Amino acid sequence: LCKLTTSMTSEPQRGEVYSPEYVKNAGSMENEDFHGYWLEIAFMYSMRHLTFESDRFPALSGLATYFSKRHGKQYYAGIFSGGIAHGLLWCAVTPGILSRRKVTGYVGPSWSWMSVNGRITFKGRGGDDESVSALGDVTFQLTPRGMDPNGTLNDGQMQLTGNIKSVTMRRITAEEDMAMRLEADSKVMANFQLDFADQAPLENEIQEVECLLVLDGDECPYNVLVLRRVKETLHFERIGIASVDPEWFVAGNSRHEHITVI
Repeated sequence: LCKLTTSMTSEPQRGEVYSPEYVKNAGSMENEDFHGYWLEIAFMYSMRHLTFESDRFPALSGLATYFSKRHGKQYYAGIFSGGIAHGLLWCAVTPGILSRRKVTGYVGPSWSWMSVNGRITFKGRGGDDESVSALGDVTFQLTPRGMDPNGTLNDGQMQLTGNIKSVTMRRITAEEDMAMRLEADSKVMANFQLDFADQAPLENEIQEVECLLVLDGDECPYNVLVLRRVKETLHFERIGIASVDPEWFVAGNSRHEHITVI
């Protein structure tokens, strides 16, 4: 059910995302096929340049509302219920190309691909989450700015129960400000790319971060959200994704906790 993305590499044809045929096909799909199809739409939408960045959420609201009603799914800032785990595992097509959205006020939750500018792709892509998701008790608290529940947000957070492991993060090389190394128990756990360069530790700095297991199983190479605690709060923010052997969460000192990601 989970495989690396291979089709999300080319520029879509103009209007393809919103063509009646494209929407009709997605609307008539079974749920398992729909979740992968929606991520394809998200990939293509991330390539588009909007005149006003503040329109990013409202511009996709119509499609999201249609699919939500058609498939009986709840929509949460770019991802649908039943496909949450796969929808969280996005990253830049090319490391370093993402930028923060330049809007006044709240941008969006760090876990949502809609909170960034730049081409994104999904590493965990497949059907329904049920057989592979390592997350439990997932709930969302999203506060819309206006009357449209799927439009611009004033605030958003995700609460969940999952397996978390505390690790350290450092630069792989002194010059590199995107490529990071995760270490635990005096061993290298994984290398990964930060979402943004300004999240990098200083040259010789070692930072404490958390790894949250999102997908469980050997068929899902990228399976972990890398989180960092937000200063002076009990909440976490996403800083990237990584490919980690699930055994780290079985044999290692992982914790089963209920957390909030903003």
